[in-house]
Amino acid sequence: MATTTDTHTHLLTPRRIDQLVIEHYDPPGYAGYPAELIDAYEACCAEADDLAVAGSQLAAAGLGVLENPEHADSTAHLARVAALDERMRSLESQITHQLAQRREHLEQLYRALPPVAAERQQLQAARYLGAQQWLLHVTAACAEVRRSDQRANILAVAAALAEHARSDGIFLAGVVDVQAAAGIAHSTWTRAYTWLAHRRLAATLHAARPLTLPERALAVGTEKHAHVRRWRSVIQLQHAPARICRPAKWVPPSRRLGTALLLRNENGSTDLRPVDNGASRRKGAPSSRPAPRGPARRRWRQFDAATSVLWKRLQLLAERQTRTYLGNHPDVRALGTQIDAQRTAIIGCLLRCSPQRVMPHLVRLAAAGIEPTQLITAIEAAEYRAGRDPARRTWNPDRRLIAALRNLTPDDVVPF
Repeated sequence: MATTTDTHTHLLTPRRIDQLVIEHYDPPGYAGYPAELIDAYEACCAEADDLAVAGSQLAAAGLGVLENPEHADSTAHLARVAALDERMRSLESQITHQLAQRREHLEQLYRALPPVAAERQQLQAARYLGAQQWLLHVTAACAEVRRSDQRANILAVAAALAEHARSDGIFLAGVVDVQAAAGIAHSTWTRAYTWLAHRRLAATLHAARPLTLPERALAVGTEKHAHVRRWRSVIQLQHAPARICRPAKWVPPSRRLGTALLLRNENGSTDLRPVDNGASRRKGAPSSRPAPRGPARRRWRQFDAATSVLWKRLQLLAERQTRTYLGNHPDVRALGTQIDAQRTAIIGCLLRCSPQRVMPHLVRLAAAGIEPTQLITAIEAAEYRAGRDPARRTWNPDRRLIAALRNLTPDDVVPF
């Protein structure tokens, strides 16, 4: 009898599972569901509640254990409590043992189920590359994944799949068992496999037949009913053209020693240096006037310590002015807490400008011993005197700051 693929299992009660297992598989020494023992344990729990009520009544009458330990009623109550406690402990151990034995039997039957025949979606001519080649494709596809932990999860799931695949790329083992052996979570496995299937690196071949009722009963009895469809799904690593893997220093057969000259700036891939230091090479001696090699490289200009310190203090002051809480720095206190539009534009220029273009204009100001707070105040006053709009659009923030620094002289700076 075939069942549907939905996960509604309300008809498969423990008694129905035992009935189907005994009827179809008939395992020797099978321990059924301990329904009678569980009913007896629940009855003991109800009796324990009654004993608690009786104990409270004895305590209210002054016949408790602490008041009258030698009284007949309290002694009988203690004996009943001890006997009930012992019986509950023995019932609990019996129930636990029987449930564990039953689950072990069901687990063995569940693992011994025959594999489902897969529907082949590829022709026999399409050869499987092998686990290493497939993992090479997965690694190349994971190169564009941004987060490194997600990339590691995909590679871990792909390695687990490749390890359990056959020579033709079909993966028939229990997915749950592979997850447990690899230590991969259910959500991680699902997301990574979905990503692999979306990239056409893996495919799920659907089962040729639905699950039978005894197989469903085994799955529910082993508490694997959430994973039944994934356990039955047949996974195939997708066939891809073989990627050519070569070592970094691989010499093609057409480029053997003695057949052709090496290039001008190319060393042989065997990494062997000539012993005679180039005395017997076919090329002539190096030129005494070598040609310039390409465009001139831009180098970082070195400024004196005073200019560098002034630039760093300007940057730090501009960063402090953009915070919600300005802080108690002396430069901030000297500059004041009121920030208008002109000062906001100047601070924005200081934050966005490039030091290579602005620092040459700070040399003479740093040599005059000007503080950053004095410099910002002087620039602001000069902008106000020139009548410039604070919201003026500038293509490059360097241009506004350089223009302000060029027009500024050390005499314009007012000492605080």
